[in-house]
Amino acid sequence: MVDAVGGLGGWVRWVVPAEGWPGQALGWAGAHGWLLAAVAAFAAAGCAAFEAWRRRRAQEALAGRFAVELVPAQSFDPTSAEVEWFTRQVASVRAAAGPIPQRAAGTRVRLVCVDGQMRYQLEGPARAASVLRMPGYQGVEVVTADARTHRPPRIRFKGAPPVSGRRRSGGGR
Repeated sequence: MVDAVGGLGGWVRWVVPAEGWPGQALGWAGAHGWLLAAVAAFAAAGCAAFEAWRRRRAQEALAGRFAVELVPAQSFDPTSAEVEWFTRQVASVRAAAGPIPQRAAGTRVRLVCVDGQMRYQLEGPARAASVLRMPGYQGVEVVTADARTHRPPRIRFKGAPPVSGRRRSGGGR
């Protein structure tokens, strides 16, 4: 144990010289301030570019959502095993979507009332459309949801200004 501590002390002395190292570091920083400013500016520009790229990917994924509607038969009565299997199927949509931003990878279960009829819809990333199309229950037909019913109403929060963003033609929200 003593040898390990002694070895660590020698390593620390090699990395950080004992005499005047804070002054030397400050002196170097003062002499090369332009270099430190350039590195900081380059890092900030890189972070801003990465954030813009990540937001653009999320917007593209959100614009291309896919929705299906589950239409049950008159005799629909699921067993607990079917409910568990369907739950695992809905949970696997995120993995099936692949590497997309977390914000755009969520699965929505939406109950919509159209003309007095209750409709059960699943919405998720377009890249996971094959998983969304899979029938989860016996006696339930899976059909592509009508475009006019799968677009949700805009939600406004009190005290929060709306997010300004570039609107795209042809499918943007």
